[in-house]
Amino acid sequence: GSEMCIRDRRIPAERSGTGKINVIVQEKMVEVNAVTDENEDIPTGAAVVVDSVVSDGLVVVKKQ
Repeated sequence: GSEMCIRDRRIPAERSGTGKINVIVQEKMVEVNAVTDENEDIPTGAAVVVDSVVSDGLVVVKKQ
């Protein structure tokens, strides 16, 4: 998927931890956990794209 999101908390590189993103789902803003496969942390405030959904409440993102 390519849903646009805005970072809420830093996401550590290479799935070494989870961060948080805010995303609009069914017209409501929700906070979900996010990991990334990128080799650098994604800083707070960066725009990201949802690459895949791991489970309910956990997504994989990449820098926009």
